[in-house]
Amino acid sequence: MSSTLDDIVPVSMHLQLIGKVALVTSAVAALTLLIVIFFVGADGGNSYLEALQSHSISQSNLGVVMLIMGLFLIGFVAVVTWVVTLYASFRVAGPLFRFCRDLELSPIADRPIGIRKDDYLQEVSQELLDTVATLRSHYKEVEAVTSQLSDAYQDSNKKKIAELLVTINELEGQVHVD
Repeated sequence: MSSTLDDIVPVSMHLQLIGKVALVTSAVAALTLLIVIFFVGADGGNSYLEALQSHSISQSNLGVVMLIMGLFLIGFVAVVTWVVTLYASFRVAGPLFRFCRDLELSPIADRPIGIRKDDYLQEVSQELLDTVATLRSHYKEVEAVTSQLSDAYQDSNKKKIAELLVTINELEGQVHVD
């Protein structure tokens, strides 16, 4: 299997996801800035003295409000990143779990379970299904030749035994595991 990450997860999928996360994070950052301006900003008052006092109060609250909103924004970005990572990992971990489950059940199951249509690793899943089908077909051929060989041995048919041994060697040559 020579699948690269780009074959498994299309680049457009990455860019769409990154764009959505960036857009949501930017919207929350803008909303946070508006909240800071609302809480810190005060009306200037009617006189010059009131305007100076308002400015002084705003400056003293600015650090605390910016700290609180900054921590909120960091927390929000962390939660969004965690959710996106969790979602993406399910799209990879789910298929890997199903592959393992398919391989465990392959001797007894008629057909592998397969993966969801919106999961990543679709190409790998199809290769696995094709490989399992090929191995089952090969196993049936070996089983048939073995049965014929057993019958030929019981009948003491040396010519048939020789032919079937050649067939078994050919079947063995088809499956080569490094």
